[in-house]
Amino acid sequence: MLNLVSQNLNQTPAFSIGFCCHMEVFAYLCSRCSGTGYGFNFNGSVMNIALVAHDGRKQELLSWVRYNQAILSKHTLYATGTTGRLIEEITIDNPEVPGTLTCPFKGKVTKLLSGPLGGDQQIGAMIAEGKIQMLIFFCDNLIVQGHQNDVSALTRLAALYNIAFATNRTTADMLLTSSLMDNPDYKVQIPDCIAKYANRDLQ
Repeated sequence: MLNLVSQNLNQTPAFSIGFCCHMEVFAYLCSRCSGTGYGFNFNGSVMNIALVAHDGRKQELLSWVRYNQAILSKHTLYATGTTGRLIEEITIDNPEVPGTLTCPFKGKVTKLLSGPLGGDQQIGAMIAEGKIQMLIFFCDNLIVQGHQNDVSALTRLAALYNIAFATNRTTADMLLTSSLMDNPDYKVQIPDCIAKYANRDLQ
């Protein structure tokens, strides 16, 4: 159906693409909010993990990524622009060739826009669409960001959709090593408030 709509509106491609994207999101939310209230089941699955850090905490995030390299390498990584580039440049000792270095994340991070240029909003949209299961966001809470509204919107969506979410290293370490990650009986619950809001009566 969406392909048919796109074909019929091919004379206005910008409108067509935007309309179809909104329809896909709407259809996804309808299916997600009308179900059992359960979302992602970890059970050792490969997760989509988003990594974000403000400039004042980028080195801290890089240190955390290096420390958890073995675990993170098992998952699909997304990051805002500069943070993603720096993660791809991380080097560690090459276990296969002693005395040399290797870049374990080279070409393995999907880099979105820089946070202030829309990257935070891109990740927020992916959370709302169920495409991100964990967000590690090392915020610099000592300064007000120029894109503070985007930061607030991203953290709000992470909380609203009940994904695994950490803003400091200790919590991030505990999330990544939690026994629930491999528990087949543990499922992320989608809060009832989402379904209630999506299906609210406006009459």
